[in-house]
Amino acid sequence: MADRYPVTADGTGYGYQELGPGSTDTLAVEKLDVADGLNLPMGSTFPTSPTDGQMWYDNSSGERILYIYDSNRSKWLSSSEYTLQWGHDNADGELLRGSGINNPGTGTGVLIPHDATIVRITAHQRTGPATKQVDVLVNGTSVLNFDISSDEYKSNTVDQDVNEDDELWVEVESAGTGTIDVAVTLWLAWRG
Repeated sequence: MADRYPVTADGTGYGYQELGPGSTDTLAVEKLDVADGLNLPMGSTFPTSPTDGQMWYDNSSGERILYIYDSNRSKWLSSSEYTLQWGHDNADGELLRGSGINNPGTGTGVLIPHDATIVRITAHQRTGPATKQVDVLVNGTSVLNFDISSDEYKSNTVDQDVNEDDELWVEVESAGTGTIDVAVTLWLAWRG
């Protein structure tokens, strides 16, 4: 039976290419031989005394997640990140709409399916006050805030844990003037 490897198909999408002995297909990707070099620990217990960038594959939970140790945050985080987005056309002192939530309020935040860490945030507004405070709420309580100044905010060093079954919201503080076309994106990585 031929092995299946992901390939890019003519720039319009993705597919799989069947590769077998003697394949001459120009889209074929060479097989990575991991037998001689890549030692990827796996199991149900994270390695002790990890080093930055060390990988570990959790094959115990049925989720099969590849984790990488982040020494800056001192935790194991999934190699994949997940985005949540909120926005509003004219916000001042209210919760933003996002992730399919049109009328945000208590009990309608985004439900987190796995222990996670917010690792990055971006925000921007088309127009509004020179500085506008934004709060990230977990279960209705502000856990971090930042200011949109000069119409944008970006941080790649966020380290805010959230837990499975927590609910997330984003709120723009009241300042008397609304922020126009505000968009906030949170990047989460699953936490081991």
